[in-house]
Amino acid sequence: MFRHVRVPTMWGIPLRLFLLALALGAVLPALDRALAPPLHYP
Repeated sequence: MFRHVRVPTMWGIPLRLFLLALALGAVLPALDRALAPPLHYP
């Protein structure tokens, strides 16, 4: 009568997207600083 929704399937994709966003948020600023030209002050 009632369909059982599998919790891992229901939450798996949003959870993976959230973890991917966290990983990119941690890596991209460090990569940006590494690739930036050095600042030279007179």
